[in-house]
Amino acid sequence: MRVSDEATDYRPRHAPRGTADQLAPEAPEPIDVPGRNLRRRKARRRQLIGTVATVCVAAVVAMLVKMFVMQAFLIPSGSMENTLRVGDHVLTDRLSYQLHGIHRGDVVVFSGAGTWDGPAPVQSSSVGRWWHDLAVRAGVDRPDGTIYVKRVIGLPGDTVACCDAQGRVTVNGIPLDESSYVHDDSYWPGSCTKTEDPSSRCFAPVKVAAGTLWVMGDHRSVSDDSRRHLAAPGGGAVDSSRVVGKAVLVLWPRNRLGTIGTPATFAGVPAVAMGVLPLRRRRRRARTRSRPASHVVP
Repeated sequence: MRVSDEATDYRPRHAPRGTADQLAPEAPEPIDVPGRNLRRRKARRRQLIGTVATVCVAAVVAMLVKMFVMQAFLIPSGSMENTLRVGDHVLTDRLSYQLHGIHRGDVVVFSGAGTWDGPAPVQSSSVGRWWHDLAVRAGVDRPDGTIYVKRVIGLPGDTVACCDAQGRVTVNGIPLDESSYVHDDSYWPGSCTKTEDPSSRCFAPVKVAAGTLWVMGDHRSVSDDSRRHLAAPGGGAVDSSRVVGKAVLVLWPRNRLGTIGTPATFAGVPAVAMGVLPLRRRRRRARTRSRPASHVVP
């Protein structure tokens, strides 16, 4: 039987490769289509521009939120224990007091400029004040005074005193039940009538002036609050226009995550005429009084 010439090319499956197989040319590379690289470069450029634009928009939105809506603050001291502890990161609501007034029992973040920290620096013009306020909100300029966090005890027109026979703070003659949030109780019967070594909680009745707030820390024995600044401008009270916002949430550490509420005991304190003015009106009136006559807005 004759084998055809084509059969000579047959090679068993497991036979070793010959020299001719090893030297066989590889498959040619695909030919580049004209303009393909240019389109790829344009696509990469568009992707890069989109990424940069997204990052810039996110940064601007975050800045606007910080300036006008929410801002986080770190608690450096134990003056508000156990409500707030050292190292807590607290979220402050800047917007709520633009919609309604400050309430008794709120935990607020504020500047001591003009009261506890002495006279505030005077800006040369209303535009300068506006620009400085924006710069402080954005974090590119230092605030005029030290930033504090305390609990509001008295509003404008309130009379605040300590202590009654049971060692309680009174507002307009109504005693407060602060057992749910005050860290310590350094009161003992008769301590407020002693001339030597009185309790640090004791202070005579104080009438809260218009445009100011009486604030106290929850850790009363160590808190640098209104009681410690009776000789300062405002008689211990702070300027309500210097309030940054209301502390509403503990963000960090994780095991401290939770909201910051207003104790129910303040609901039983009767309102007074000056205590119900919205914060925006109090700010406007306070600024009007502080402006020179040439800057008064009709």
